Amino acid sequence: MRSTLTWTCSVALAIVGCSAPTLPDRTAAPQRTIADCYSLHVLAAPSNAIDLNASGHVLVQGESVAGISNAYVWTRSGVTALPPPPGYETTIPVAINARDEVLGSVWRASAVGIRAAQWRDAVPTVLEITGAETEVPLGMNDSGHVVGRALDGDAWRAFVYRDGAVTALGVHRLVDRGAINNKGDVVLSGTDTSSRYRTLVVRGGTTVELATALFAELTPVGLVCGTFGPTPPRAFLWRDGAPNDLTAGDALGCNDRGEVVGSRIADDGSRVAFLYDGTLTDLGGGAGEAYDVNVHTRVVGWANGSPFVWDRGELGVLPTGELDAAQTRPIKINDDGVIIGVAFDANREPHAMIWLPDRCEPPGEEPME
Repeated sequence: MRSTLTWTCSVALAIVGCSAPTLPDRTAAPQRTIADCYSLHVLAAPSNAIDLNASGHVLVQGESVAGISNAYVWTRSGVTALPPPPGYETTIPVAINARDEVLGSVWRASAVGIRAAQWRDAVPTVLEITGAETEVPLGMNDSGHVVGRALDGDAWRAFVYRDGAVTALGVHRLVDRGAINNKGDVVLSGTDTSSRYRTLVVRGGTTVELATALFAELTPVGLVCGTFGPTPPRAFLWRDGAPNDLTAGDALGCNDRGEVVGSRIADDGSRVAFLYDGTLTDLGGGAGEAYDVNVHTRVVGWANGSPFVWDRGELGVLPTGELDAAQTRPIKINDDGVIIGVAFDANREPHAMIWLPDRCEPPGEEPME
């Protein structure tokens, strides 16, 4: 806020000139920024925030200790452990949906293969899907429907598992990303039998192939963003059955409004965080990248050595407590503005990071004064 000196004159003082300047009130509270909205919660290492739902409940991967699960759900009111199924020792959490159902991979040292499991009210169930030795879950929607991959010989078969029924989605040499939304749209990325990258969008029984593409996100209404490449990379948004080429660089997140964020390759070859909302905007802050955007166009990312949140043209540095800002990445934001990420301490141990917007107005309201 700029400081100004207010000079006052009066008839009584006309003969000697104006009075002394009136200094601004130094006790007034400084103007707040968007980053001041957030309180920080740092979870003990080693931990990693994997996913969050619309309620702000956070799925966390933690250290495996005898008798204690290595996955749990964090909420404002406490922590709920996710015990492995009987006979299994290791859990890798994958997703949490609006009903607080959790999807993950489980396995045991005494057997070969990986299984998919779901937790409802913290009670695990191993899913019997294709009968393959290894089944890896990749994503889940709010109805508990699962997209994943099953190992068949030396190839992976993608599948959707709905209410006990399995739908095969083709053979790939490798499928490493997958998502399913509440409409039943599915998107998969990986390499085909010729080691070429490709993305498949499955909607209403129709499959559309996006050659040389890797997807970043599938939105609830069915928009897909990602990157064509790998050389040179081009960010894209797929909508209405066709991809739109946005800019040189990588698309890393998008929302139902068709807004896309990511890392753009600038003219000098550097990487800068961008927002596409019909026009391309560099978010400022120096070299960096933007990871996610919610429906209120609030963006999270990392730039110039610090994690940031961007809102209505304002970029603010998120607090990191005693952890190094340069080693902190905010990766997801929900529509209520809750942010999750990860930071590494001096021992290179990861800490799950949760930023709560409990000091500012609800998303979509007018900015703070």
